[in-house]
Amino acid sequence: MKCTLKIILTSLVILSNTSVAQNILNPSFDSVYFGGIDRVFEWITSDGVMMYSGFYNDTVPPLSPNTFYDATGFQFSELLWNTNQVDSTPWSSLAIEVFARPKIYQTNGNHFESFVINGNHFYTDSDGYLDLSRCGIPFPHRPAALNGYYRFTDSTATGSNFGKCIILLSKWNATLQQRDTIAFTNSSTNLNPTASWKTFNIPLNYSSTLIPDSIMVAFFGNVQPQNPSSLKLDELWFTYGGIGFEEPNQNTQIQIAPNPAYDFVRFFGRINGFTQCKFYSQTGAFLVEKAFSNPLGISEIPAGEYILELISNTSETKIFKLNVLRD
Repeated sequence: MKCTLKIILTSLVILSNTSVAQNILNPSFDSVYFGGIDRVFEWITSDGVMMYSGFYNDTVPPLSPNTFYDATGFQFSELLWNTNQVDSTPWSSLAIEVFARPKIYQTNGNHFESFVINGNHFYTDSDGYLDLSRCGIPFPHRPAALNGYYRFTDSTATGSNFGKCIILLSKWNATLQQRDTIAFTNSSTNLNPTASWKTFNIPLNYSSTLIPDSIMVAFFGNVQPQNPSSLKLDELWFTYGGIGFEEPNQNTQIQIAPNPAYDFVRFFGRINGFTQCKFYSQTGAFLVEKAFSNPLGISEIPAGEYILELISNTSETKIFKLNVLRD
């Protein structure tokens, strides 16, 4: 079946004990357009990666190893529609469905797992396949668990197969020039087979008391890629509490992430009314001015350390130090 996919995106509704904030865009997977291009905003699927790498048979050729790919604007034709698709749910007209396809392989013979992962850019590993540890979006918070609605259909009917979710919270270590793990969760039995839609709760396992600057959430078809299955997902949200941090609300100070950054940064907190962004050198010399947006694209900014000034329509200003990296 022929379709077209533009790599993808949504918004996760983030809940705390006292407030609601949006930190990963549209969790209900509702931002989908049927008109030749199917968009689920700010999520990348394995379909897009397969088509981008020239997938036409049972082996998915790798992309260039250790390479950054910006998914914005990617478009793919002759999409394998039965790998990842959208579906309706009791709560919304559109959701995502991830099919496990046991006859799809990597070049080394391992199964190529069907997935959906948050973010609009990604990195490849030394073999040219997706490197989960280097993917994700800005996220300076410490949730206790990821929740949502799901429906998992297992073809084996053995009760030993489950949908799989991997969550990684990390923070850039400027001293060591690497990303440090703040929390990591690889779900095992949270997405068990069910004939009807159910809620799930996946706790995050923290190994550090630091505040992260990015989050990677990936859902895979199942834990047994040699077996076909179907995992449907809708209405994702985070819960907080019990670990000493709450979700910022509109009355908190503005935060910026990631920092350091490559192609964009996001702002969290009270950002209404800001209209301008000015970049200065560390010595205070004015460099460039941009219209405020969230996220703010910085792909044209050379590598270096900058002072970033936000200016509102009432002349209120906020100052940040921003480190820009380039490969």
